[in-house]
Amino acid sequence: MKIFLRIIAIIVLVILQIGLMPCFKVGNFVPNIIIITALILMLIDLDKEALLVGSVSSLIIDFMSPFFFGLFSLITVLLVFIWRFLIHKYFANINVWNIGLIILLSALLLNFALGFLSKNLDFYSIIMSALVSAIVAILAYLILQKTYQEGFSIKI
Repeated sequence: MKIFLRIIAIIVLVILQIGLMPCFKVGNFVPNIIIITALILMLIDLDKEALLVGSVSSLIIDFMSPFFFGLFSLITVLLVFIWRFLIHKYFANINVWNIGLIILLSALLLNFALGFLSKNLDFYSIIMSALVSAIVAILAYLILQKTYQEGFSIKI
């Protein structure tokens, strides 16, 4: 049953990213909810789920991407591994501002890589898209904190 729910969650996440998120763009900037979801799952110590959601949903997105197959997946999985290592090594506790910074830097890296490969390095779009993703991640994390479970808490 858990596997079925995970598959449904991944399909819903991909549908949201491709079909629904362009309708809710802020300006011309669409938050990357796959990166946001994978990193938030990693931040609440659901590492296996973060890798599963990040890699599988990114692979599905890679089928529709004009770039090399697996690029989006590789970047997503690397971001989860790198942030997991850095958080265990340098951060004793996670607060809202750390989450915003982690998502901001991750979105900057992803947007820069994709902009570089498409030969369209519009720095304003890269920065603004990363800021929108960071704001959406902070809001999602705060909502998740209120609704998920009692032991799930962060400091503001």
